[in-house]
Amino acid sequence: MGKINYLKDTKRFWQERADARISLEKKREGATLAAKEKEAKQLKSDSLFLKTGRILSTKH
Repeated sequence: MGKINYLKDTKRFWQERADARISLEKKREGATLAAKEKEAKQLKSDSLFLKTGRILSTKH
């Protein structure tokens, strides 16, 4: 019975993710070139930050 609830939650998660992606793509379609460039720079900056960051370990 636990698996059925998990499957429902997983399906709902992926459906919400797909809806969010569609919404984001529509938002990006209507953006100006300057806004697209700004977003691309921010994404590249975030990616670089995540790649160069230290991995923290827990003290368990």
